[in-house]
Formats: sequence, C-alpha cells, structure tokens
Amino acid sequence: MIYQDISGLFQTGKEHVGLHKIDLERSILQVSRVSEKLRENIVQNAYPFLTSVQETEDIKRLLPVLKRFSENLETIIVLGTGGSSLGGQTVTALRDGGVGFHFSKPSLYFLENIDPFTLNLLINHVDLEKTGLLVISKSGTTSETLAQVLTCEKLWAQKNLSPFFIKNTLVVTEAKSSPLRRFAQYLGILCLDHDPKVGGRFSVFSLVGLIPLMCANLDPLKLRRGGYQVLEKFLTKSITESTPALGAAALYALMMERGITQTVLMPYVDRLAPFGLWFRQLWAESLGKDGIGQTPIRAMGTVDQHSQLQLYLDGPKDKVFTLLGLEGKTAFEDKALLSSKDPELDYLDEMSLGSLLKAEEHATFQSLLQKGCPVRRLSFNRLDEEVLGELFMHFMLETLLMGTLLKIDPLTQPAVEEIKRLTKVYLTEAKKVK
Repeated sequence: MIYQDISGLFQTGKEHVGLHKIDLERSILQVSRVSEKLRENIVQNAYPFLTSVQETEDIKRLLPVLKRFSENLETIIVLGTGGSSLGGQTVTALRDGGVGFHFSKPSLYFLENIDPFTLNLLINHVDLEKTGLLVISKSGTTSETLAQVLTCEKLWAQKNLSPFFIKNTLVVTEAKSSPLRRFAQYLGILCLDHDPKVGGRFSVFSLVGLIPLMCANLDPLKLRRGGYQVLEKFLTKSITESTPALGAAALYALMMERGITQTVLMPYVDRLAPFGLWFRQLWAESLGKDGIGQTPIRAMGTVDQHSQLQLYLDGPKDKVFTLLGLEGKTAFEDKALLSSKDPELDYLDEMSLGSLLKAEEHATFQSLLQKGCPVRRLSFNRLDEEVLGELFMHFMLETLLMGTLLKIDPLTQPAVEEIKRLTKVYLTEAKKVK
C-alpha cells in the first residue's frame, strides 16, 4: 500500500509558497464535482485502460503465446517509442534494477530512439538466432518503429537468418490495415491486437506493459491487483480517502492559487528510475495543451542532490516536489553495516546503505520545507508488482482529474501530429534532391 503525506504542501512561513487550508478545501470541492462524472465514465467502461485491472482472462490467453515466443530466447529487443516503451521499461526494472543490469534471461533491451549506432552496437553483441523482437506501435504508422523493424529485417537477412527473424518477432498493433500490420502479415509474423481505446501513455496495464513484464517472469495479476486497489478506493471512498483525488486537489490548488508551473518527481529507489520517465510523458503529453500545463521534471535521489537540488532550494519557487521512497525497518534488504576507524565517519558506524538513503531522503524533504518549497511524499514498505500497480493507477487518475479540472482533454496530443507530418515532407524532399 502507498501512503501519501501532503503536510509539506502547506505554508509554514512567509516565504513558503504552499497552500492555506482554505485553498485545499475549495479545491477538494471542485475535485468532488468533477469526480462524479469521471466515476460514472469509469463504471461505464469509457476508460478501458483503467478498468482492465479487473480482468484476468486476457492474461490466461496470453500465457501460451508468450511461452512459444520467449521460451528459447536469450535476448528480447523491444522496438517502440514513448508509451509503447516506457511502461515496459518501468515494469521490468523491478527485475533488472532500473540501472541497466541484464543478469536474468531473457535480457530485455528497449530501443526507443533511431540512432543507428545504438542499434548496430546491440545487434553485433547478441546471438541473432536466440534474439526476439517485440514491435509495438498502436497506430502501426510510427515512422521510428517502422524504420527500426525494417532495418532489423535487413540485418537478419544479411546473415541468412530471415526464418529466425520471422519466428522470433511479435507485433502489437491495432487490428486495422497499417504499414506495420501489412508488413507482419506479408512475412507471416504473429500479430496481437492493441486496444484502439487505449493510448500509449495509458497502456501499461494492457498488452504493452504486460508482455515485457511476463517475459521478465514477473506477475501480471499482482500488477493489476495493485491498480485495482487504488481504482476501487477512488470509486467508492471520499476525495480525502483517495490518494490520487486528494493529490489532484492539492496540485490543482498550487497551480491555480500559487502559480506553480513545474512538478518534480524524485524517487529514492533505483528501480523507479524509469517510472520518472513514464510519469514525465504522462503528465506532459496529457496536460500540456492550449497554453496550459505544468512542466514535469524527473529527478533521482540521491544522485540529483548533487546536480539539481541547488536550483530547487535557491532558485525560483515555481515547483512542487513529489518524493517516492521505501519506508520501514525491512524496506531494504541490506544487512551489511558500515564501520570505519576514521572519527570523521562516526555518523556512519552501525549504519547501512539503506539507512543512509533514507536519511538523505528525509534531509531533502526537510531542506525543501525550510526553503519554502511545497513537497509531498509517497511511501511504501516494499516495492513489487502490486505496489508498482498502485503507483501507476495513482498517477493516471491524478492526471485524468487534473485534465478535467483544467478543462482539457488529457487523452489527446494534437501538437505532435504536425512533427510527424513535417518529417514525411522533409524525407520526401530529400529523396527528390538525390
């Protein structure tokens, strides 16, 4: 279970830009009003990316498919970008640590970008006969993903390994005609259907997040169970008893009453490093519209205490901070205690890495408070699939509520469509020059 402490969002002195109690009370009333419609829509299954957490049959159907796909593979390369990749990266970090370790099999690598050096570097260091490709594009028209898979087809063919490419590739895209679907059908590559009502950044409880999670031998039922617990509480409890509803009320009040234009998410757990990137897309792409929005910033504790914290403490007071961290005596499994004969290090005697990490998190929290910065904390006594599911659902609901409060549609991203159009124009013009 996750616990939310919003006490640091309130004013504690003249220089603190936090809330007055009346600010939050007014905002809670507004959230209460918009929540009625949102709850009604959820019950009517208008948001399948939320209600999918109640389902289990799709997971049962997926099990034999993934057994055939992954059982003999040493490596799986996930081709996709944005929401097609970030959810998978986040869930598999539970196994791989969030810092690039690849000790377990199959190893999962997420190639989001189209830098040819990166792709070739990876391809040259894996056994292509034992390497699978998971290709994810909701629309089936994502140019970066299409270019990646076409490049891989050519690289496999150059080594006379086309049968392995076809056998070891799995495509996830909508069940409609698209370049990706036609490519897969032409070669006889297995396709799974991406739900057309589930956008990429909200897709972590769908095939998009479940396939990487299950390939990493993690439990999809636990992930969804955690999401369901948060969703059920939002549907049945009061605003103040629902962590995302109360969080949205506080964040909305800070934005409208105190001019907070940036939100910093700072996990103190390496396994949540990709979660910060997932949140950054969710918040930015959902809420940045019509001249409105809050810039999301991803930081990592303790690393960014040595890079960004100076700005946060002494710079403009235009940010709200959310710290994520483990809590409790058994939260960390490190049993090695520190010791040193240097008197200057007495404060570390009989301490552990985990206790130092907790001390630094609490010190950051207090330092932000003392400098007048609004800060909240989400804590949990363990980090597994269930707790991660809770975190995913918390921030998705918080995002939907903020969008409704700001009177914008959090499910669209109209501005980025122009970039896609211009890219095709520039490539067409480049071909003419040749």
